[in-house]
Amino acid sequence: MTKGIGQISEVKQWRPFQYQGETYHLDHLDAHFVEYKFDLDDPQRHYEVIVTYSFHCFAKDCDHYSDDQRQDLMYQAPKESRPFHFERYEYSKNLREIIERLHVSDDVIVGYAGYDNYAVFTYESESGVQQQYKIAFNVFREHKKLRMHITSAYRNENPVDPKKVKVNFEAILKSVRLNKERPKPRGYK
Repeated sequence: MTKGIGQISEVKQWRPFQYQGETYHLDHLDAHFVEYKFDLDDPQRHYEVIVTYSFHCFAKDCDHYSDDQRQDLMYQAPKESRPFHFERYEYSKNLREIIERLHVSDDVIVGYAGYDNYAVFTYESESGVQQQYKIAFNVFREHKKLRMHITSAYRNENPVDPKKVKVNFEAILKSVRLNKERPKPRGYK
């Protein structure tokens, strides 16, 4: 539900995608609030965050599409268009739960992705093979509120060891709330 979110610069509600008589609902990627409580007894360590998702979480241009396929799969977002991507769509169904549990989950790593961007690295087993997924995001203030925008989510074909670039998630939220420089791992300038 997007009630109470107010004016934001991204899509608040995604419209479904229609393809060959099937409807692919995208309401799991609608804007929502998450309250991260790092210490239940300390309100200074509670962060209410508006979370939004880019259409890169379910769309991707692929070289192997013919012109006709590309046209049939085209998803028109407000700022640009890309073909609907079924693998990304299936994975996107897990995004909300992953994002809502970032502060308590032991099976994800938050890492630095360069500039003011971060990434969540998760692992899932597909047919006995461990797959790394990367969820790229940015955290910033918009209209005096904390906002996290998920810019993309995909299976990482060239996985790096995210432990080398690990960043404390609470430190990211705190620095944005206080308008301070965002944390970077040692060695980054």
